[in-house]
Amino acid sequence: MIKIYLASGSPRRQDILNKFGISFKLTSHSFDETSLNPKAFNSVAAYVKSLAKSKALSVQHIKKDWVLAADTIVVHNNNILNKPPSYDAAIAYLSQLSNSKHSVLSAICMYNPKTKRCFTRCEKATIIFNPLTNKEIQTYVYEKHPLDKAGGYGLQEIPHHFIKSVSGSKYTVIGLPIHLLKKVIKHIHSNTL
Repeated sequence: MIKIYLASGSPRRQDILNKFGISFKLTSHSFDETSLNPKAFNSVAAYVKSLAKSKALSVQHIKKDWVLAADTIVVHNNNILNKPPSYDAAIAYLSQLSNSKHSVLSAICMYNPKTKRCFTRCEKATIIFNPLTNKEIQTYVYEKHPLDKAGGYGLQEIPHHFIKSVSGSKYTVIGLPIHLLKKVIKHIHSNTL
């Protein structure tokens, strides 16, 4: 079995790995996510993949095992909605998403510092929100405190009536496209046996 270190503080990513029986240890990355300019990339997919890769490469203390890093962004009308810096920002984000369609892109990077092998993958899901009232948005934001979530909401905790439809994997929306990760792990296993 390969050893995986998850370079993420997200309890949601940990939950997904546990649910699918992928054993891992926790570590942390030292990459400053604000240091990458999305406008420097030719696509939002390239940007989010670079975020995940930069996080993985910033883990210096793991010498021979695999480092898993991930990143998730929300895109609405060609604007990237990262983690909101305040409650007001979260409310503004959800007001934008109300009664419209947006994309969620999640990227993973599996990196081995010893062999320098690196696998980066990205998946997109599309979500349509129902019309939301200001009161519904404010109640959600102040009760759930979604400041650690891209776009200002979490799929696993948002009221069901907020969402009209989800196209794509819910795990992509939550922040870890598990089927892509499983393919990468399978590939690594087949090449190390």
